[in-house]
Amino acid sequence: MEKEDFISLLIYLLMGAVVVMIGILVFRPAMEAGYLFNSAGENFLFLFASLAIAIVANVFLLEIGHLLGAKLGKYKILSFNIFGFGIYKTRNEEGKEKSKFRFGKFNGLGGQTVISPKSEKSNPMPYVFTPLLLMLLEFVALYCVFAFIKNVTDDSKVMLMAVKYGVVVLATIGACFIIYNYFPAKLDSLNDGYRILLLNKKINIEAYNYKLKNEETEFFGEKVEEIRVFEEITDFTANVNFDAAIQETIKKDFEKALEIVNKTTADKKKMASSTYRKFVLLKVFLAYLLQSEEEATALYKDKVASTELSDLARNCKNYDGLRVYVAYVGISEKSLNEIKFALEKKKKLDKKQDKVEAAKQNELLKIIIEKISETIPQAKELEL
Repeated sequence: MEKEDFISLLIYLLMGAVVVMIGILVFRPAMEAGYLFNSAGENFLFLFASLAIAIVANVFLLEIGHLLGAKLGKYKILSFNIFGFGIYKTRNEEGKEKSKFRFGKFNGLGGQTVISPKSEKSNPMPYVFTPLLLMLLEFVALYCVFAFIKNVTDDSKVMLMAVKYGVVVLATIGACFIIYNYFPAKLDSLNDGYRILLLNKKINIEAYNYKLKNEETEFFGEKVEEIRVFEEITDFTANVNFDAAIQETIKKDFEKALEIVNKTTADKKKMASSTYRKFVLLKVFLAYLLQSEEEATALYKDKVASTELSDLARNCKNYDGLRVYVAYVGISEKSLNEIKFALEKKKKLDKKQDKVEAAKQNELLKIIIEKISETIPQAKELEL
């Protein structure tokens, strides 16, 4: 298990421990004392409804914080999404922008606010800190409500008790959100705690804003023209360099892409292990495009098949693994059926991604399918 996966597991366990502790120390005594409803069924429905409301409210508060922070940091809002319901910027042929409501995918705890810097002076710190400030204010307000309402066993005031203990659920879920979103390490998603940890370096702010600017270009369906490669390597700049290597691969400048990969990964300690894994998989993918079948196969068996990356590739758990697996089974194994298996997996991955990312992955797969078609002509007929 990689470091990020292990830390993520610990954070989920900690969040679960917080919920269990509140249940034992607060809710069980309240139910035993008769402060809430008379039946277990009613109490269960109360807790379920409170939990649903708490999750929605805290997701909304988190994204409102991102929205306000983005404005304070001088960023443009491209989209604001809560559980798939969002407002998105669109741009017409004349370049004029307007906002539209539509259902879309998101990458976050329950929502996502997509931003783009207005200038080189745009500061991401308010974007990452404002949600924390709002959630701390939420705790103060909820504590005041809990302390103000006195415990009673009068059935006529059971709804008042529901409010008193409902705010406890709201605060508990808020605490879980803070634990996850502000833990200072890279988890299974890019959380604000990790952003805070890295954005204290000027080069990381520069890389972050550069990446956001490129994402804005792709957001509006345009192609990124500038391909920048950072010399100073951090996890942020490494991810920007990875995007650059992908762009060069799509342009079929495979040597340039490999050069970026080798330069960036010269010292793997400068990036998160999950970032380094992406580069390893891309390097093997490029080997199938640049080297002989024997050399590429040997590299696959050394860097993928005999490592923890094997499961990621063999079961096509993400695009990086899927691409490499298609290359291996198509060129090394010459198995059309296994390619079809991988492409079926791709359909599931596409459902979790936006159209821009899915289209980019299609371009990469077309390149390797074209290579495979040299020995398996039927591969040309495969639908991506």
